Amino acid sequence: MRFIDPHIHMSSRTTDDYERMKAAGVVAVIEPAFWLGQPRTNVGSFIDYLSSLVGWERFRASQFGIRHYCTIGLNSKEANNEELAEAVMDILPRYLSKEGVVAVGEIGFDDQTALEDRYYRAQLQLARRVRHGRHGPHAASGQEGRHHPKHGCGCRDGHVSGQAW
Repeated sequence: MRFIDPHIHMSSRTTDDYERMKAAGVVAVIEPAFWLGQPRTNVGSFIDYLSSLVGWERFRASQFGIRHYCTIGLNSKEANNEELAEAVMDILPRYLSKEGVVAVGEIGFDDQTALEDRYYRAQLQLARRVRHGRHGPHAASGQEGRHHPKHGCGCRDGHVSGQAW
């Protein structure tokens, strides 16, 4: 039997876990971006983390025959730092167009503040734009294109369900 794990944080797990998953029949995982346990204070730490999700973790999983997909987003715990949240929102489109990224996530609420609500809604809007192929450097001008013409949804890997699409 083959399995897909739709929500697992492999970046905080060991390579032994990939070995055990392969032996158990796991063929694909979806890893949501998440809060790392302490507040990030610089957009550079998001760039490092998101780059790891779309690069290193994808490679690491492939060494065991497991397809790695991920979701990219601003966690609600970090939405309350408005300056940081704005900087992260600026970089998210860069990552949403990467191979293996299937959704905007992990998003939601922590303390249910006005800023959390603002960035939750902004990420839902971003997910809608990506779904309809409107993201990237030319999105505001209307010059954007679609990644996957067959589906017309902006995805790169077909229809793998995710967190905000």
